[in-house]
Order: sequence, then structure tokens, then C-alpha cells
Amino acid sequence: MKNQFACALLGACLMGALVAPIAGVADEESAAPASVESTYVGKWMVKDNKGESFYITIKPGGEAVSSWEGEENARRGQEGTWEAVDNQVVITWNNGWRETLSQSGDGFVKKAFRPKWKIEGKPANESPAEKVD
Repeated sequence: MKNQFACALLGACLMGALVAPIAGVADEESAAPASVESTYVGKWMVKDNKGESFYITIKPGGEAVSSWEGEENARRGQEGTWEAVDNQVVITWNNGWRETLSQSGDGFVKKAFRPKWKIEGKPANESPAEKVD
């Protein structure tokens, strides 16, 4: 009787593990913490290494896009993904660059890192980040 109960319990646990992703139940490790997502999802105005303003849009579900104003800058936009790491957003662009958005004092800051650079090190450039939408 005990073996039957243990097998039934194990079967129910395994079935739950298989059904949860299909039913749309988020895995704790794959979902961004709600506080990070609610803080960072939206459109941010930042500056590049030349001091030119551009926008980073953080979308729910892990997608990120960058854009510049004006037709002459249309090709500069990037697509990438983001994840929450230690109460900040780490964006990985398709070209290999990474950027972080994090809280700093009373505001936010964007830091950019060349491909293969560690985000714990000195960034290639840094600017204030202002949430505009």
C-alpha cells in the first residue's frame, strides 16, 4: 500500500513538472522578478559613447530593442534579449554588446560593455538613463 501511494505521489509530481510549461506556468528561474520587470519594462532614453541620445525599449518577456531618431539613424537599431540579474537588467544585443540598466542613487544608469567584457568590470561607456514611457 505504501509503495502504491509513493508511486502515485511521484507520478503526480512528475506529471505536474511536465504539464506546467505546457499550461503556461512560469518557471521561477526563467521569469523575471515582478519588481524588476515592473521597474524596467518600458522605453528608456540613454546616450551612446558619442553623447548622442537613443532609446532602449525593454519589453515584457525578455525582448529588447534600441532605436535612434531620424531616417539617417534607422539602421543603427539593435534587437536583443534581457534578463534580470541582481536587481538590474542585463541586455544582450545581437551584435554581442551588452548593456545594463540599474538604479544609481535617485536615478538610473546605463552601462555598455563590448562583446566578451565582464559586466562587473569597467564599461566602454556609461550614461544616465531616463524612463520616458
